[in-house]
Amino acid sequence: MIAESGSQESRNSITQRSSHFDRGDLIAIGSILAVAILVYGLWIPWLGFYWDDWPVIWVYSDLGKAGLTRYFAAERPVAGLMYEFLASLLGTSPIGWQVVAFLVRFASTVTLYIALRILWPPRREIAWLTAIMILLYPGFSEQAIALNFL
Repeated sequence: MIAESGSQESRNSITQRSSHFDRGDLIAIGSILAVAILVYGLWIPWLGFYWDDWPVIWVYSDLGKAGLTRYFAAERPVAGLMYEFLASLLGTSPIGWQVVAFLVRFASTVTLYIALRILWPPRREIAWLTAIMILLYPGFSEQAIALNFL
């Protein structure tokens, strides 16, 4: 009986925390998406492969999906599996890889926003501003290097 009560309390606590998300959070996430599209998304059609993207594309073109796994096996085996999966979906299309890089950047920004909202529920504005500052952080200038910075 006591264990059930404790488990019920923890479920109520989680429900209360998640109930802090409302229409304002959807608007905040939508505005993060709008900013991301304006800053990064509009450039996607004109971006290609750069720097360290080329060896990965060459390995995939020459050795296929399995070659990517072998290429990364010694030092980054999980990356090899990720590239193998994504390469089977995207092939050698620069736009596809750029879209995935954009989506990863957007998803990580939204994840930060949600984490800050859970930590400090009444501080929506601070969570949003922090997420936007991370999204726009000028120190990360390699967004266009889609394969290497997934």
